[in-house]
Amino acid sequence: MNTYVRVTIDPQVKKPAIAVLKNQALTLSEAVRKFLSYVGTTATELPFLGETHQPNATTLKAIDATRRGKGLETVTLEQLVTEWQEK
Repeated sequence: MNTYVRVTIDPQVKKPAIAVLKNQALTLSEAVRKFLSYVGTTATELPFLGETHQPNATTLKAIDATRRGKGLETVTLEQLVTEWQEK
C-alpha cells in the first residue's frame, strides 16, 4: 500500500532539480521515493546536512532535562509579552 507525500518547494529549486533527475532517468517522485527509502532503511544520518544539525553534549543534556520537566517555569502570556517588549 502506498501513501501520498506532498511537498512545497520553491520553483527556482524544483526546475534545476528536475533537470538533474531527468539526466539520471528519474522522475521527481522516483527520486523522493528513493531518498525516503534510503533514509528509512539505511541512513543513520544525512551527510549533506553537516555537523551543525547534530546537538552537542550540553544541548542533549538540556533536551533531556526539559523532557523530564526540569528547569521549567510557568509564565503567563502577559509576562512573556512584557519581557518581549522590554527588549
